[in-house]
Amino acid sequence: MATVSRSTSTQCLLLFMTISLCAGNFCYQCADTKVGGDCQTYIKTMARARHYIENPPTSDDEVYEKKKDLYKLFVKNCTLYHQGYPNETLCVIETFEYRGQMNMYMRDCTDGVNFAAEYTDVRRPRADNQTYCERKGDTGTYCVRMCRGNFCNGPFANSASKYLISGILWVIIVLNFISVFQEVHHGM
Repeated sequence: MATVSRSTSTQCLLLFMTISLCAGNFCYQCADTKVGGDCQTYIKTMARARHYIENPPTSDDEVYEKKKDLYKLFVKNCTLYHQGYPNETLCVIETFEYRGQMNMYMRDCTDGVNFAAEYTDVRRPRADNQTYCERKGDTGTYCVRMCRGNFCNGPFANSASKYLISGILWVIIVLNFISVFQEVHHGM
């Protein structure tokens, strides 16, 4: 029976830690009380904020340094919201309209049960990126769109760098498996 060397175990542990550090529990957060507010129009800013969460900036990144306080306004760590869905990030967009006028537009984390307003419709919102709405008497229409995954309630960051990192990560994984296979095969 072949044994796996200590260096191979260390490589696997480092690989696991790398993958774990890449994961996060983030949603966009913001709120508007009118049509055309920042939460609906600062799409590039939100995408840039996501980019900096997924690709931490270096200390000499002047663009980040100038706008880091603005970026932080649009990002929320959702770790505390994992009650109903353990180990999953659930994000939400909630809207409330009255007589065709937007009174609330909000992006946030959710536990999948509690929302900004009471949702009483029989069709409970699910994390399927579909919009669930209910009439609130003559007060208007309240809608909830819940989704699963980091930053799913807003714009995507520049995907080119994401794919580059994913490709590098896959190369590391493949090389580690080849290394482990060779050690096991030669140890037989």
